[in-house]
Amino acid sequence: RIELSFLYQLYGLTGRSTDLNELEDNAAYANGKTLYYLNGDPTKASESIVALNMWMYSMHLLYDGADKCYRRTVADDPDFVNLGGGGMDEFIALWIGNDQKPATADGHSLYAMAQEVGNKFGTASPEANVNSQLKLLYEEAKTILSFPNACSKTNTDSMPQLWGVAQRMISQATIPLVQNLIAALLTKNTALVDIYGTALIPLTSQCRSSVYKRLQEDLLRTGSVDFSKTEDIIADLQEVYNCLGFGCNDVGEFTSDGITVKCVEQKFLPLAEFAPSMDVRHEAMIDLDVMQVKILTLLESYQYAKYLFLYGRSSPIPRQTENDPHRLLSLNKMATASRRETAGHFYSAFAEYHKDLTYSAKVVLDTLDGKGKYGTKPAAYKHEVVGKTLQYQIVFMFAIAEMAYAVEQCKKKNLDGEDGSKHSWDQVAAYLIGSLEGPTRGGSSDLDDGQLFWNLANVQAYKFQKDVLNEGYARINAELENMLYAGLGELEASSCDYLE
Repeated sequence: RIELSFLYQLYGLTGRSTDLNELEDNAAYANGKTLYYLNGDPTKASESIVALNMWMYSMHLLYDGADKCYRRTVADDPDFVNLGGGGMDEFIALWIGNDQKPATADGHSLYAMAQEVGNKFGTASPEANVNSQLKLLYEEAKTILSFPNACSKTNTDSMPQLWGVAQRMISQATIPLVQNLIAALLTKNTALVDIYGTALIPLTSQCRSSVYKRLQEDLLRTGSVDFSKTEDIIADLQEVYNCLGFGCNDVGEFTSDGITVKCVEQKFLPLAEFAPSMDVRHEAMIDLDVMQVKILTLLESYQYAKYLFLYGRSSPIPRQTENDPHRLLSLNKMATASRRETAGHFYSAFAEYHKDLTYSAKVVLDTLDGKGKYGTKPAAYKHEVVGKTLQYQIVFMFAIAEMAYAVEQCKKKNLDGEDGSKHSWDQVAAYLIGSLEGPTRGGSSDLDDGQLFWNLANVQAYKFQKDVLNEGYARINAELENMLYAGLGELEASSCDYLE
């Protein structure tokens, strides 16, 4: 069973090919690159081994541990599945290595790589933040696994908790790849751009399509890097930080030989130019989960598509205090939330037809499990069924429910705060537009980017060659944006009836 990081790597290396034979032909990419440097430039071979071979295997250990936890959780006899260290003991051993002094780059494994580049980016004091965070996350995971009957039917919380920790560890582990690639670009080190570009750029195939295409063209396809594009390449890298699970502050600032590269964290990002009154970027990033489940379904990675659907990945639920637990919003939570019932007849009509209040979750899970009406269909068919259900039943229905909830809270005079009507109204925009449309007017010009209702309207407007504005996007979206702003105005005036 191919885990997520390796599958995205192959998907990105092949230009997002869905031909499983082509993906398999590229499976030895790390060995091929390392052998190339062993034969041609042995001084770079050790970096290739760490960045390509060891890094990807460390990701395998995390996903393999989560997979074993799930299989134990659903097993009648959990002891039948040997959990071992849940992937965590194995990961931390590989990351740190055997001959490593704390807070130094004296070792030969991933810890030393992170430490050395952390010093260059000002993210080590004295230990690299990445290494410190990974050790803390390891302890958090070991605590989860230490509870009685962890990863069993009597302790089903273990799997989502372990999955969440693994996702945060993967995000942390990706930061040194980004830092090393930026450093290589700025110092014009062609060999290291090749190594770290190969390690990182294919992983961006899980992010915004238009950005991945540009990065692939600049760093993977051409065979040689054009250093005159360095500024644009780094800007594109910064655009995928959120998708990969970190921000500008995590990467830091590179300073070397008079060169300084900064990245400014943007707190509020517009959604296709619509400016929410509150920060809903994390909610908007649910479209990344939609896109990634679709990719995994098309690549026949049904088990990991199921994990992503059940437990989430890209949309962290904002924490109010440092003591709050880390939680992820998942598409399954959206599909089964009681709030969906506030969507009124939009929801009840489907629930009555399917005779199931959680009908959309059942369709997705049955299809991924090979059961039900669509479970035995070809991968391309399943991709359409799962994808359209996620986009236009689960997320769209949740957006309608948030509209109704905003009206309800307005009438209760609960306007502000995380549970207030203003936040719910902003979430409506997040779930209709999504993060992948970008901040510019009309959304992305690349129709492969968007995943939600906004994209559907643009695609259909172009398909029917009707109602496309001069700015290049659907008239219905312009009207939608006007109504979203009008809703914010009614909330500011507490005009709940007009809002309704």
